[in-house]
Amino acid sequence: MEACVIFNAVLTRLLFAAFGVLCIWRVYNIRGTATTWLLMLAEAGLFVETLFTLIARKGKEWKWFSPCVLFYLCCTIPSIWFLEMDELKRRLADGSEKEEACRNMTGNVTEEEMEGSVNLQSFGIDAEITIENWVGALEQIMVMLLVIGRWLLPRGDLTRDELSQLLLAYIAMAADIVELFQVFEEERVGNKSRVVYAALALYTWSLLQFTIVLTAARARKSRPGAIRTAEGTLPKSTLGPDGQKQPSEEDKGDKTRRHRGTMQEVEARNLSLCGCCHPDVFAMVTTIVMQDGPFLGFRLYLIFYERVLTQGVLFFVGKNTLLIVLQIYRIVIICTGKEETNDPAMERELDEVATNDGI
Repeated sequence: MEACVIFNAVLTRLLFAAFGVLCIWRVYNIRGTATTWLLMLAEAGLFVETLFTLIARKGKEWKWFSPCVLFYLCCTIPSIWFLEMDELKRRLADGSEKEEACRNMTGNVTEEEMEGSVNLQSFGIDAEITIENWVGALEQIMVMLLVIGRWLLPRGDLTRDELSQLLLAYIAMAADIVELFQVFEEERVGNKSRVVYAALALYTWSLLQFTIVLTAARARKSRPGAIRTAEGTLPKSTLGPDGQKQPSEEDKGDKTRRHRGTMQEVEARNLSLCGCCHPDVFAMVTTIVMQDGPFLGFRLYLIFYERVLTQGVLFFVGKNTLLIVLQIYRIVIICTGKEETNDPAMERELDEVATNDGI
């Protein structure tokens, strides 16, 4: 089991490092400056973190924070910024009002695209990857690797069902993040620097939520188990003449009080997770603050200020609004302690305790 944990830890970091090097190489190929390789400092940090995780922690991941994801983002996010800035310059050059300058820039861009494109005919595919395809592909692969990395990393106390649900939520979040760049295809805002900078800033801010290990918070949820009585100890018992377990005289004395104490213990266990300390509240607030809220504000800005009314923008405005409303509704229910505690599972649990106590 320990060997499998170490293998997954190494594999995840190798994927992060390989993709980081690919992003840095692509930026260097576009910019042609040696300072681009300074981004390799993040790769060095990832290497040191890998050694520390393998040697000192025996392959076990950090509980609340993921340093390997942070180093991965420190390498890839600046690369995406540089590539998008280059794309902005190209769009501005294409929209120049000066015809002569526009023809010159178009010629230069065409030449650079031919030099920077990758022909796939050697792989049996009649296509080539242009500069625009490069940027979009790197943005999508970057987010998907975060989901794959979360899948490979240890799941802690989560069950496989809970982990699969969390990964599905991560995929939905990744789709929302990647769609943010589709607004650049609109001629109305694609060449506006303030829109590009705002989208890149939201992109960076939303990706930082993957450094928070939400699986650690979710694993703190209470699970049905042994329930102690009001005195804090399990009921005592004695063995009868035939060797069978028999309730003691103390157990027979006050069954009603012990059953009431059991119900109070179950309610106290549920109420102890209410409020801001509840793991679900922490996860939902993180999602609202780092993704749904800022994304909704940005898309409303596109609609009412930039007059961008596309089907995609309208759909994701509705999606972000609905998610925020549902999450706030869920937070209010948890914080006010109005969750249903008399559900069938709870009743069965109380019945089993009552039966075992001889009530």
